[in-house]
Amino acid sequence: MNTHRGRGRGRGFYRSSRSQPTPNVRNPRNPENNTNRGISQHDNNCCNGTNIILELDPNSAIFLNELKNMWNMCKLKTIDAFKIISTQNTLNLTKLVVDVYEMAEDGEIFLDIIKCMIEKKRYKEACQSTVLFGLQDRFAVEDFLLPLILQDKLYGIDDFLTTSPRHQVELVTLLDSTLGKPSVRDALASYVFNLDVPDIKWDKLHAKPLKKLITRLVKMFKLPSDITPNLNKKRNEGALQFLLHKRYIENSFGDESWKEMVQEAIGDDEELQRELVVQVCTYGDIAEALRWAHFYNVDKQYWPYNVRMLEENPDEESTIHLIDSEESFESFLDSGLQDVDVVGIDCEWKPNFGSQKNELALMQIATRKNVFILDIISIGTKVPHLWQELGKFLFNNCDILKLGFGFTSDILMIKQSLPELNFTPKQVGFLDLLSLWKILEKYPKVVLPFE
Repeated sequence: MNTHRGRGRGRGFYRSSRSQPTPNVRNPRNPENNTNRGISQHDNNCCNGTNIILELDPNSAIFLNELKNMWNMCKLKTIDAFKIISTQNTLNLTKLVVDVYEMAEDGEIFLDIIKCMIEKKRYKEACQSTVLFGLQDRFAVEDFLLPLILQDKLYGIDDFLTTSPRHQVELVTLLDSTLGKPSVRDALASYVFNLDVPDIKWDKLHAKPLKKLITRLVKMFKLPSDITPNLNKKRNEGALQFLLHKRYIENSFGDESWKEMVQEAIGDDEELQRELVVQVCTYGDIAEALRWAHFYNVDKQYWPYNVRMLEENPDEESTIHLIDSEESFESFLDSGLQDVDVVGIDCEWKPNFGSQKNELALMQIATRKNVFILDIISIGTKVPHLWQELGKFLFNNCDILKLGFGFTSDILMIKQSLPELNFTPKQVGFLDLLSLWKILEKYPKVVLPFE
């Protein structure tokens, strides 16, 4: 191998071991010399290995600056090429150009372009470009991942997250935190307004689609379950409702299976333990509710009234009665309201659609020991004389205190659907507990039992 050494003002040239004239070098300052004359023809020497050592003296700064300017021009051409191709909105073509120009090797020079995309709300292009140039660590989940989710444009998010474990955890944690809010829609809406995200898919901003997305991301990236406490809780709540339906609606669970699966679903979640007691009581199984209250050592302040009464008077158990015929209605009027001084009333009705009116479906009348569910749809207006008797014995009876929570809408619906009752709420002993509660909130020193 021939070794040659050259010296000059920043331009390397060489001499071969044999005495040869110095080849003419293209000089940007002297175009007249830039000819092909003096360029070596192909011979045996050009294929031999050559080791060129470039030694620069202190006056080489001019050459380095020129070299730097040329490099910057190359970068500008690369940026221009990317700008042009990114407007085509064709990801495969963009990838091809990025590979051909080897743009990813200098990804940082595209950072400002991506930030500009974000400012212009071009979140999909910003996400895809960040992946192409490997700049994931330079952006937060709020920059474009969360806006894309709010717009229900999930394409490209998976590719971004696949190469960024940090963002996997941060995004899933952020989404899970919204499940713990009283309103998932309101929690996500705050991001919409803070980030000024356009084209929102509002119909997707609720718990069910969010739970599906979190579940998919956790499964795809094999994330630990402890980063999604709210998702875990929602799953357990759903499992509890499923078990209650199987137990009390389908009657398809034996005692042992029921107990085992409930314990597995509830676990150590104290809030779910309290909810179990309330739900079982709602289905009318007071004894079972009391058993679970003792099993989980639920504080008595969270026990439903019927459960507390059964604890105090184990020989008297409350029962639920369905009133759906003329015969059962008459029986209720004959004995259901005897020796009663207070009842709780709650109504359920079908939602209206368009110009249709709301229809009262159920009326629940609870005494201290029993709950009577009046099926308004089944009974209807076939027995107006019985409705008149109920109005006389209960709704127009000042000696029976009638309790409700948010009573106004219930009373309006009752008067609209059952005019035979013919009562005036302000005169015959109605008490809206919601109104009472709002008054008591103004007096924090008032201490209620079982608080």
